[in-house]
Amino acid sequence: MKQNRSPVAVILLAFFLAFSSSACYRKETKPAPQTENQAENEAPGSLEKMESEIKNLIEELDKKEDEKSEEKISIETKTEVKQEEDQEEAKTETKQETEQEVKKESPDDKMWKAAKEKVENIHKEWNKFQPEIVKTGVPKETLDKFSDVLNNLTIYAESKDLLNTLFAANELTQFISDFTAQYNSEIPPDVKRMGYFIRDAKYNGIAGQWEKSSADIDSLKSYWSIVKAQVKKEQEKQASQVEFSIYELEKVVKQSNLTLTLLKSDIALDNLNKLEEAFRK
Repeated sequence: MKQNRSPVAVILLAFFLAFSSSACYRKETKPAPQTENQAENEAPGSLEKMESEIKNLIEELDKKEDEKSEEKISIETKTEVKQEEDQEEAKTETKQETEQEVKKESPDDKMWKAAKEKVENIHKEWNKFQPEIVKTGVPKETLDKFSDVLNNLTIYAESKDLLNTLFAANELTQFISDFTAQYNSEIPPDVKRMGYFIRDAKYNGIAGQWEKSSADIDSLKSYWSIVKAQVKKEQEKQASQVEFSIYELEKVVKQSNLTLTLLKSDIALDNLNKLEEAFRK
């Protein structure tokens, strides 16, 4: 005999099934333990502060080095007669500047004073960061090398050796890449390594060491092939700009053209910064 179900029983059954489905759904969407572990492996604030101080130091001194290099190029292209006239004018200006310097602090003095403060801050953040990075298992040798480079940076800044200060500060960014790789990050660590090689190619060009600049470009291209494989669709525009700027930089380095190397390296760094920001989004 066919069994009839009352309307009340049907409603109760439907309510029970709906409640069960909702409970199962809530259970499935519960955050995975892996997300919690990732949050625990965030980079310490001291690493970010240290990287920020190094970047700011490089940016400030880099502007001054560009001015010096452009001035040098300009002088080298002048005629001998014009050079003699400039030298006479420079002597007069130097005498006037010397008299003024007695009364007030020069722009260069202010620049180096600020640079030394940044270096001191890097030392402080490094001291805070060391106990944290040791926990990740980074070799002691790597930590000692960072410390040695930081000490060299301090010596160069104290002696106001502009180019060597930039070389040392830039070398620290390589270690920052290694340290960043130990933590969760939206940005591939190799992006930071690319920045190191662009700057190193530039500084070696300023120093007239074009073979080293070429070697830097080769390393830059190797790391770019790794980063490029991690680019997503929404980052393709920035990635394309980076690729073309690397190609342009490589051409002028091969020509040993300092004027264009200064320009193209700055463009490449700007594009790399934009790609880094795109990775953050």
